[in-house]
Amino acid sequence: QALGARHIDFVGKGFNAAFWDIFMACLRDSLHESMKSFDSGGDEDIEDSFEKAFAWVIYNMRLGFHDRKKKESEMRTKPVIEDLREQTELALPLPTSE
Repeated sequence: QALGARHIDFVGKGFNAAFWDIFMACLRDSLHESMKSFDSGGDEDIEDSFEKAFAWVIYNMRLGFHDRKKKESEMRTKPVIEDLREQTELALPLPTSE
């Protein structure tokens, strides 16, 4: 997840979270091509295992990315909300005791 969170730093350089789907497809294709060079039985089981491992890594990277994105968004909006709250409190008339 930490690796995924660090990808927030690359958004300004063109990173898009949709790239993980492309990366997953590339890993899958690369693995499939690599497995062709081995002459062994059970290749499907090996490919399935690697694909599950790749999917787990990418899933956790996405979690870290979206968690950091949410936290940074909250940090940016919190001061704005607090300023609005203060302005509203100042603009409201004070209650009078009657």
